[in-house]
Amino acid sequence: MKGIFILMLFCSTYVSTIQAKPIKKDLKETKITTNVKETKFNYASFDESKNPKNFLKFTGTSTKLKMFTTEFDGYAKVFSLTYEQNGNTIKNISLSIAASSLDTDKDSRNEKMWKKCLDTEKFPTISAATKDSIDLVDNKTGEMDIELSIKDKKLNRKLKYEIKKINDDASYEITFSTNFSFIEAGIEDPSIVVAKLGEIFEIQGKATLK
Repeated sequence: MKGIFILMLFCSTYVSTIQAKPIKKDLKETKITTNVKETKFNYASFDESKNPKNFLKFTGTSTKLKMFTTEFDGYAKVFSLTYEQNGNTIKNISLSIAASSLDTDKDSRNEKMWKKCLDTEKFPTISAATKDSIDLVDNKTGEMDIELSIKDKKLNRKLKYEIKKINDDASYEITFSTNFSFIEAGIEDPSIVVAKLGEIFEIQGKATLK
């Protein structure tokens, strides 16, 4: 009887020890894959840069003799768009423009813009960036904060955008606009006696995201 009692006590202790051991669970780590994408645009001429699907345009005004105000357009011939994409969400969006590729289709105005206004040899790049994210949804409109870098100035601006889905594939078209003051950007006023340049420049663009 004593032997049976000892055996029962040993088995009870052994079972208790087994039950006290923690149960390990298989933990699966979920990784979110983010794709960094860059789209480059390089146009050979002013006319090519007016591409209706992918373009970057700026518009200024000039007033002659304090009476007649006209608009003029310029386009970027070389620029790139970089962003991170996770599913249908994009973030860390940045736009880089080759300053010397800005073209107003008028040689004398271009030379003054490159040398006197933008000093493109010293400041070859104009850029814009945002940390805000955008959901790629058809017919979506919104506004985001951007930092616009011109020469050695950084300007905080609002950028409005509209998104359209293209056909049935995974491509989206984003149209955007903002503006800036050339005085705030530290650009020397190129006005002459008979013609005064308007302070505010409008920026518009369109790009296809795939």
